[in-house]
Amino acid sequence: MDQARQLDVSISALMRVLTIDERRLSSSLGSSPFNALDLETLSYIHRHAGAVAKDVAVYLSVSATTMQSVVDRLHKRGLLQRNTAVLKGRAIALTLTREGGEFRQQLHARNLKNCQDMLMCIDENERERFIDNMRKIAAQLSL
Repeated sequence: MDQARQLDVSISALMRVLTIDERRLSSSLGSSPFNALDLETLSYIHRHAGAVAKDVAVYLSVSATTMQSVVDRLHKRGLLQRNTAVLKGRAIALTLTREGGEFRQQLHARNLKNCQDMLMCIDENERERFIDNMRKIAAQLSL
């Protein structure tokens, strides 16, 4: 099997495990599963409180209508708050509600635990090199 296929198998296995873990987290909170756009939107708004939906859409490379659906869904679930008094024109500033912030914090804690578990799978001497390589890959792919 060539290297790209081997990497594909490994990444697919990791994505499956992490997706199942995210579903377990949301079901433990008594809510239906979130999709990747929901989770990335919550993370973005946590880092950029007061952002508008267009900012998030550009960052996530999705259409404005797709982002509006995500915002509507997260608002309906009580995780996002819309504030029309903050920005210019018709733009609506987005912030996390208390519940949204708590959920995002729980998700972040789970992600850190998953990263710790992954690092424990490799020799201690290889961890720094692994992290450096992941950093390089992330930097190149996010250009």
